[in-house]
Amino acid sequence: MEHPRRISYHLYPQPADTATSSGIVYSAAGAGAEVGERVADQVARQLADAVRREFAAPLPS
Repeated sequence: MEHPRRISYHLYPQPADTATSSGIVYSAAGAGAEVGERVADQVARQLADAVRREFAAPLPS
């Protein structure tokens, strides 16, 4: 039996059952420039990895 593909990145649009009523997902409390830079670097690396994985897969025939 095949198992569904696991997704290790964020989905857009965000599934309704994971959103808050305000649409705000995270708190900015404690944030600063250094934290923002680290987060941006991590997001860029994860996005690049996801794109490489998706486009490395063979196309369905």
